[in-house]
Amino acid sequence: MKYIHRDQHGFTLVELSIVLIIFGLVMSSVMLGLKKYMRDLSVNRTMESITETERALFVFQLQLEKYPCPADPTLAPGDPMYGKADCGNINLITATGRDVDGDGNGEQVLIGTVPFQTFLDPNDDGDTSDAVSENFVAKHGMDGWGNKLTYAVTTALTDAVPDDFNHEAGAIFIVDENNTNLLNTPGIAHAVIISHGADSKGAWTEGGKYADDCVDIVDADAVDKANGTTLPLDEIENCDHEEPLVADAIFLKAIHNQNNNNYNDDYVRFIVSNVTNLWAYTNVLFFNNGTDDTDDDFQINQVGNTNGGFIGIGEESPQVQFHLLGDVQAYEIHAENLCDEAGNDCMPSEIIAGEVADMKCPAGHVVTKIEKNRVFCADAFADTPYTPCPPGEFLVGISNVTGPICIIP
Repeated sequence: MKYIHRDQHGFTLVELSIVLIIFGLVMSSVMLGLKKYMRDLSVNRTMESITETERALFVFQLQLEKYPCPADPTLAPGDPMYGKADCGNINLITATGRDVDGDGNGEQVLIGTVPFQTFLDPNDDGDTSDAVSENFVAKHGMDGWGNKLTYAVTTALTDAVPDDFNHEAGAIFIVDENNTNLLNTPGIAHAVIISHGADSKGAWTEGGKYADDCVDIVDADAVDKANGTTLPLDEIENCDHEEPLVADAIFLKAIHNQNNNNYNDDYVRFIVSNVTNLWAYTNVLFFNNGTDDTDDDFQINQVGNTNGGFIGIGEESPQVQFHLLGDVQAYEIHAENLCDEAGNDCMPSEIIAGEVADMKCPAGHVVTKIEKNRVFCADAFADTPYTPCPPGEFLVGISNVTGPICIIP
């Protein structure tokens, strides 16, 4: 009988340890990558929701000359008023904003959640064909962490008074992480949209519950305001709506930074009217439309730029005082030069409208072409048998058959 001997052995402890270490490193990398992917996904979904909500608010205001009120934040799906604007709802938080009219009292600001159903059905008649934005959907009322977007609006700007919308009546303050005002005029923001971020402090869940309360943050905020002490700024302003004693219309324009607790993780978008004196009416021109009938007369308001810098229309980086990207149609233009798209080959407007020597022909000559900001002339009768008009007659035209066309005045 023949015996065959084979060596058999398993993993040693050292080999097993190495395998486990390698496996751990691989899984750590996978988990870190997955964590980053999930965070980026939540952030992207949040920014999409905020952007679409901002666009819907803008269109809503243009169409209805007002902003919608917030929705009741405590309602859950299935409630008839879920996601609908409700100005008189007792669950909306009222805050105090800027004193707009100078009477010593701050204007009221309402705080709730985004009224996404109102954007989808502004008339509340069950017909969504008149939605304010074709891109807005119900999910845009939520952030990427599954919480409702907070929405605050100046109450006076929700009034349904036609032709009476006051763009200067915004009453909301916006500050940065250093509590520094971010607006040229403090407290003029119309409305604010907020995602309370990954920690969800101050946010309402889809079911209408607090995702995480702000009690400890509110207490710190109150101490900060009373004593002027320096406290961590994590969530200070965007969470104090939970405490009526410190509810004000101040919101923190947050900077997301996971590595520094002194920065909060909220995402804030605010709407403010960009009132400027960049353009001003300078004159009114009246035109009779070439007829004696006054019914077809019209007027054109002349607008002038008061800046003196480079102004662009359709061009984000204007290179000249008035840089227009595209075509322009006007009844009258006042300009120094008319140039090509590259800003070259400019023609002074005086060439067309003024008394420029290069645009005139000498006596007995006619214009044959206009090129490079000057006219080219030729003797109308240089190579023809035709003679000028007889003395006492005036040239009114030239025929290629008979020559000069003359009339007796």
